[in-house]
Amino acid sequence: MKKLFVFIFFVSGFNAYSQIPDIKLNSAFYSFHHALVSVDTVIIKKMADDDLMYGHSNGWVETKSDILKNLSSGYLKYFGIKADSIEIKRKRNVAAVRFVGDFKVSLKGGETITFHLKVLELWVKKKRNWKLFARQAVK
Repeated sequence: MKKLFVFIFFVSGFNAYSQIPDIKLNSAFYSFHHALVSVDTVIIKKMADDDLMYGHSNGWVETKSDILKNLSSGYLKYFGIKADSIEIKRKRNVAAVRFVGDFKVSLKGGETITFHLKVLELWVKKKRNWKLFARQAVK
């Protein structure tokens, strides 16, 4: 009986450990959002895949170069991003990150608005680093 208990404890402990999210992916997720708010184009260039498709809740889709241009020019400004209810599913070098977020933004220097959105981001691991490949938000 004691051996059975130890075996069950070991297996359940191993299973719990295997469900811990990838630390580098977690870091990439938060770093990219922080880079949007702080307009850190160096980080965005590094973390956004060259073929990035960044979909907004109104149907507007930005590429990597669009994001860099729109942030640098002030056309789009992120004042804060708060992510909640984060769920991560990973298969080898691809990860889907689903979350609910509050995005505080302004467009063209206008009024600051907070959007409560449901977001799905697809991340791809390339050369040991996670890159944002696609993102789609809905209201």
